[in-house]
Amino acid sequence: MTLTLIYDKRGRLTGIEPGPDWSEEIAVQLQREVESKLMSAPVPRVRIMGLYAAHPVVGYWRYKEKLVLREVPSTLPQAPMLSADHPLICEIAYEGSGDGLVDMARADRESRQLVLFLTLLVRGLKLPNHHQSRKSWAYLPPFEANDSIGRPEPHSGYVQLGYKLNGIPARTDELTEQADAAAMPTAAIPPEYISHDLTLTLPESLTDDLDGFFSLTPNDRRRLLRSAYWLHHSRQVFYYSKSAAYTALVQSVEVLLEPPSEQAQCSTCLRSTGPGPTRLFMDFINRYAPARTAAERSMHKDAYRIRSKIAHGDHLFVLDEETGFMSGQTHALELEQLGHAQKVCRTAVIAWLRERSSGRLPEQA
Repeated sequence: MTLTLIYDKRGRLTGIEPGPDWSEEIAVQLQREVESKLMSAPVPRVRIMGLYAAHPVVGYWRYKEKLVLREVPSTLPQAPMLSADHPLICEIAYEGSGDGLVDMARADRESRQLVLFLTLLVRGLKLPNHHQSRKSWAYLPPFEANDSIGRPEPHSGYVQLGYKLNGIPARTDELTEQADAAAMPTAAIPPEYISHDLTLTLPESLTDDLDGFFSLTPNDRRRLLRSAYWLHHSRQVFYYSKSAAYTALVQSVEVLLEPPSEQAQCSTCLRSTGPGPTRLFMDFINRYAPARTAAERSMHKDAYRIRSKIAHGDHLFVLDEETGFMSGQTHALELEQLGHAQKVCRTAVIAWLRERSSGRLPEQA
């Protein structure tokens, strides 16, 4: 073995040790490779990828020299209905490399992190399937009439999921200019409902929040991205498991919790007498997304308890049970609890970002 690479528990490289086959010739060759591929002057590049939105996308929006969101050309397929995943184009500038593999790795890392953060800030924004080779059975057109019932009858096919940006390169050298494209609409609080006259509306705070994201320390940025991952994951699994969606929401807050650096210990059992995970969670929620009504305070209090019962195997939401009934008081209550957790956890995470980046606690995220 020529080299031994040493990583910490988080997968970060912490050391390199030469093996018995190490030689000066290998050292020189390795140094040349590192200098030419990793330490050479970066090449300005732009990654172009497709995202999905809960509303049709019209217009163009730009964040400095870093990011562009824009509608897909009219020549590409559009969603056939309002309640659908509507495609849009996302362009992200990054420091590329003349080496193809290094350039691809940088493009994937930069784009993955930034679009994951965007899903936190823009309601209804979704990443494409990370596993591009995923396939699934689906109903396919054309639909043929079924003589027995007089209605179109679909046929099935095993197809690959995804949206292809035909004619648009995956990487280029510059962000697209706005030219004569309309500006994408913005609002202080973008609408969450779907209507025929609504298109994707961005929050007016998007630029400031992106500034805040880039001002975070590397450690805080990693924690925030993990939080954004769990919030996005909750939306992805919502239709498969309400219980999994709920636990992911609580997890998005847990990754930001910080136990006191110094905690007192019990003199008898030597266990910490400081606040436990439930208390830390409640303190975080009450600080960044305080309840405004008695009903909200009750759901705040129940949030971590429900998550723990699900995680420890003591509970499932009624829709995830084998019966799967969609009616009744329990079903209605659980949907209310899930909707409350979606709003509160996202609000708290964004408020944490704004306090962390500006030093002030906003009243509402």
